Amino acid sequence: MKTAMIAFGGNALSPRGEAGTITQQFAKTRESLASMMHFVENNYKLCITHGNGPQVGDELLRMDLTHDKVPPIPLGVCVAGTQGTIGYMIQQSLQNILNKNNIDRAYINYNKPNQEKIGNITSIQAQKYLDSGHFQSGSMKPKIEAGIYFLRHHDKKIVITSIPNIKNAIGGKSGTIIRK
Repeated sequence: MKTAMIAFGGNALSPRGEAGTITQQFAKTRESLASMMHFVENNYKLCITHGNGPQVGDELLRMDLTHDKVPPIPLGVCVAGTQGTIGYMIQQSLQNILNKNNIDRAYINYNKPNQEKIGNITSIQAQKYLDSGHFQSGSMKPKIEAGIYFLRHHDKKIVITSIPNIKNAIGGKSGTIIRK
Protein backbone atom coordinates (compact mmCIF):
# COMPACT_ATOMS: atom_id res chain seq x y z
CA MET A 1 0.00 0.00 0.00
CA LYS A 2 1.30 3.45 -0.92
CA THR A 3 1.55 6.26 1.61
CA ALA A 4 1.06 9.97 1.03
CA MET A 5 1.93 12.73 3.48
CA ILE A 6 -0.22 15.77 3.01
CA ALA A 7 0.64 19.01 4.78
CA PHE A 8 -1.47 22.08 4.56
CA GLY A 9 -0.66 25.28 6.33
CA GLY A 10 -2.88 27.29 8.59
CA ASN A 11 -3.12 29.79 5.72
CA ALA A 12 -4.89 27.11 3.63
CA LEU A 13 -7.68 27.18 6.22
CA SER A 14 -7.61 30.91 6.87
CA PRO A 15 -6.20 32.74 3.83
CA ARG A 16 -5.41 36.44 3.79
CA GLY A 17 -8.40 38.53 2.88
CA GLU A 18 -10.88 36.35 4.78
CA ALA A 19 -12.07 36.95 8.32
CA GLY A 20 -11.10 33.40 9.31
CA THR A 21 -14.40 32.56 10.99
CA ILE A 22 -14.84 28.97 12.11
CA THR A 23 -17.44 28.52 9.35
CA GLN A 24 -14.94 29.67 6.73
CA GLN A 25 -12.21 27.44 8.18
CA PHE A 26 -14.51 24.39 8.14
CA ALA A 27 -15.40 25.17 4.50
CA LYS A 28 -11.70 25.40 3.57
CA THR A 29 -11.00 22.17 5.46
CA ARG A 30 -13.76 20.32 3.55
CA GLU A 31 -12.53 21.79 0.28
CA SER A 32 -8.95 20.69 1.00
CA LEU A 33 -9.97 17.18 2.05
CA ALA A 34 -12.30 16.72 -0.92
CA SER A 35 -9.33 17.28 -3.21
CA MET A 36 -7.40 14.61 -1.27
CA MET A 37 -10.03 11.91 -1.82
CA HIS A 38 -8.09 10.83 -4.92
CA PHE A 39 -5.57 9.27 -2.55
CA VAL A 40 -8.26 7.45 -0.54
CA GLU A 41 -9.90 6.12 -3.71
CA ASN A 42 -6.52 4.80 -4.85
CA ASN A 43 -5.81 2.94 -1.59
CA TYR A 44 -3.18 5.26 -0.15
CA LYS A 45 -2.48 5.41 3.56
CA LEU A 46 -2.66 9.08 4.45
CA CYS A 47 -0.71 11.11 6.95
CA ILE A 48 -2.27 14.55 7.25
CA THR A 49 -0.39 17.32 9.01
CA HIS A 50 -1.13 21.02 9.29
CA GLY A 51 0.14 24.37 10.40
CA ASN A 52 -1.70 26.86 12.59
CA GLY A 53 0.04 30.23 12.30
CA PRO A 54 -2.99 32.43 11.57
CA GLN A 55 -5.07 30.60 14.16
CA VAL A 56 -2.44 31.17 16.86
CA GLY A 57 -2.22 34.82 15.83
CA ASP A 58 -5.99 35.20 16.17
CA GLU A 59 -5.92 33.50 19.59
CA LEU A 60 -3.13 35.84 20.77
CA LEU A 61 -5.15 38.85 19.57
CA ARG A 62 -8.21 37.54 21.44
CA MET A 63 -6.15 37.26 24.62
CA ASP A 64 -4.70 40.75 24.12
CA LEU A 65 -8.19 42.22 23.72
CA THR A 66 -9.60 40.41 26.76
CA HIS A 67 -6.59 40.18 29.13
CA ASP A 68 -8.25 42.54 31.63
CA LYS A 69 -11.28 40.21 31.93
CA VAL A 70 -9.85 36.73 31.24
CA PRO A 71 -6.33 35.69 32.23
CA PRO A 72 -4.13 34.94 29.19
CA ILE A 73 -2.69 31.48 28.61
CA PRO A 74 0.93 30.63 27.73
CA LEU A 75 1.90 30.47 24.06
CA GLY A 76 2.49 26.70 24.16
CA VAL A 77 -1.03 26.10 25.45
CA CYS A 78 -2.38 28.48 22.81
CA VAL A 79 -0.53 26.56 20.06
CA ALA A 80 -1.78 23.21 21.39
CA GLY A 81 -5.36 24.49 21.57
CA THR A 82 -5.38 25.70 17.97
CA GLN A 83 -3.74 22.45 16.82
CA GLY A 84 -6.53 20.55 18.54
CA THR A 85 -9.17 22.74 16.91
CA ILE A 86 -7.73 22.16 13.44
CA GLY A 87 -7.39 18.43 14.13
CA TYR A 88 -11.05 18.39 15.11
CA MET A 89 -12.05 20.21 11.90
CA ILE A 90 -10.05 17.70 9.83
CA GLN A 91 -11.52 14.69 11.63
CA GLN A 92 -15.12 15.93 11.41
CA SER A 93 -14.81 16.99 7.79
CA LEU A 94 -13.12 13.76 6.73
CA GLN A 95 -15.74 11.67 8.53
CA ASN A 96 -18.54 13.66 6.85
CA ILE A 97 -16.95 13.23 3.42
CA LEU A 98 -16.52 9.47 3.92
CA ASN A 99 -20.11 9.11 5.18
CA LYS A 100 -21.75 10.89 2.25
CA ASN A 101 -22.50 7.57 0.59
CA ASN A 102 -25.44 7.13 3.01
CA ILE A 103 -25.53 3.35 2.50
CA ASP A 104 -27.90 1.64 4.94
CA ARG A 105 -25.66 -1.43 5.44
CA ALA A 106 -22.63 -3.25 4.08
CA TYR A 107 -22.89 -5.41 0.96
CA ILE A 108 -20.74 -7.99 -0.74
CA ASN A 109 -20.40 -7.54 -4.49
CA TYR A 110 -21.68 -3.99 -4.08
CA ASN A 111 -23.20 -2.47 -7.26
CA LYS A 112 -22.86 -5.77 -9.11
CA PRO A 113 -25.66 -8.06 -10.34
CA ASN A 114 -24.89 -10.52 -7.54
CA GLN A 115 -24.94 -7.86 -4.75
CA GLU A 116 -25.95 -9.28 -1.36
CA LYS A 117 -26.86 -7.51 1.89
CA ILE A 118 -24.71 -8.30 4.90
CA GLY A 119 -26.94 -8.67 7.96
CA ASN A 120 -25.31 -10.36 10.96
CA ILE A 121 -21.71 -11.54 10.71
CA THR A 122 -18.70 -12.14 12.93
CA SER A 123 -15.58 -10.01 12.90
CA ILE A 124 -13.76 -13.02 11.39
CA GLN A 125 -16.17 -13.08 8.43
CA ALA A 126 -15.94 -9.27 8.10
CA GLN A 127 -12.14 -9.59 7.91
CA LYS A 128 -12.47 -12.26 5.20
CA TYR A 129 -14.77 -10.00 3.16
CA LEU A 130 -12.34 -7.12 3.70
CA ASP A 131 -9.35 -9.22 2.61
CA SER A 132 -11.29 -10.37 -0.47
CA GLY A 133 -11.71 -6.74 -1.59
CA HIS A 134 -15.47 -6.43 -1.13
CA PHE A 135 -15.30 -2.92 0.40
CA GLN A 136 -14.24 0.27 -1.39
CA SER A 137 -11.63 2.58 0.14
CA GLY A 138 -13.69 5.77 -0.11
CA SER A 139 -16.86 4.12 1.13
CA MET A 140 -17.40 1.03 3.29
CA LYS A 141 -13.79 -0.14 3.78
CA PRO A 142 -12.84 2.40 6.50
CA LYS A 143 -16.08 1.64 8.37
CA ILE A 144 -15.44 -2.11 8.33
CA GLU A 145 -11.80 -1.60 9.36
CA ALA A 146 -12.84 0.69 12.22
CA GLY A 147 -15.52 -1.78 13.30
CA ILE A 148 -13.09 -4.71 13.37
CA TYR A 149 -10.59 -2.63 15.34
CA PHE A 150 -13.28 -1.55 17.80
CA LEU A 151 -14.39 -5.15 18.34
CA ARG A 152 -10.81 -6.32 18.80
CA HIS A 153 -10.05 -3.69 21.43
CA HIS A 154 -13.29 -2.53 23.03
CA ASP A 155 -16.66 -4.20 22.71
CA LYS A 156 -18.69 -7.14 21.43
CA LYS A 157 -20.94 -5.62 18.76
CA ILE A 158 -21.04 -2.80 16.22
CA VAL A 159 -23.75 -1.66 13.81
CA ILE A 160 -23.08 -0.08 10.44
CA THR A 161 -25.96 1.91 8.96
CA SER A 162 -26.89 5.28 7.51
CA ILE A 163 -28.05 8.19 9.65
CA PRO A 164 -31.69 7.94 8.44
CA ASN A 165 -31.77 4.24 9.41
CA ILE A 166 -30.37 4.51 12.94
CA LYS A 167 -33.75 3.89 14.61
CA ASN A 168 -34.36 0.77 12.48
CA ALA A 169 -30.80 -0.43 13.06
CA ILE A 170 -31.13 -0.13 16.83
CA GLY A 171 -34.30 -2.20 16.52
CA GLY A 172 -32.46 -4.82 14.46
CA LYS A 173 -34.45 -4.06 11.30
CA SER A 174 -31.66 -2.46 9.25
CA GLY A 175 -27.89 -2.17 9.06
CA THR A 176 -25.04 -4.62 9.29
CA ILE A 177 -24.27 -6.08 12.71
CA ILE A 178 -20.76 -7.35 13.32
CA ARG A 179 -20.01 -9.29 16.50
CA LYS A 180 -16.77 -10.56 18.02
